[in-house]
Amino acid sequence: MSRTVRIKKSKELKDKDFYQTHPAMVRALIAQCFAKDISVMEVFDPCCGKKVIGNVFRDHMVNIYESDLYPNDNTITKANFLKSNSEFEVVVMNPPYSDKYNFIDHAITISDRSYVLLPLDTSNYNVFHKNYLNQPTYLGRLLMTPKVILHEDLKTKRGGNSSYAWYEFSDKFKRDPSQDAYERYANLMDFGL
Repeated sequence: MSRTVRIKKSKELKDKDFYQTHPAMVRALIAQCFAKDISVMEVFDPCCGKKVIGNVFRDHMVNIYESDLYPNDNTITKANFLKSNSEFEVVVMNPPYSDKYNFIDHAITISDRSYVLLPLDTSNYNVFHKNYLNQPTYLGRLLMTPKVILHEDLKTKRGGNSSYAWYEFSDKFKRDPSQDAYERYANLMDFGL
């Protein structure tokens, strides 16, 4: 699978690509896509931001390695994921959306399984379908559509209007092209949104 994708300069990524993952999305991923005993996995979050993904995995007794190109505290390793040669069993990430294709490609090469969180509206469907969703390395996705709840004060809203999905990729456990990729759904209200 060879693609030419432009790598963004560091300044471009830093200025516009930080979107915090909601813990409910990570809890939904763990509940829907991981076996009951996940504590034996080697998990890596290369875009850890404020460590939300890692904190939820740690709540489930999973050791997780975290790094970020722009760490916001001294407990996070500063590293450019796209230059990493380390191999991991599982990569779980919310990548910079402007550079998502490079992050997906690299994650597939260094891990047994990769889970990538993306808003459904950030991907050009034709490009994403041709290069990823139509490939045997794409196993499926967990769709999450938040509901907007109006509280008693009739002013405060909870939830959001963007739909997200965890996309699962694997070069090691490729999907039989004759089989459809899985589609799972999660109500984020069930996971604490």
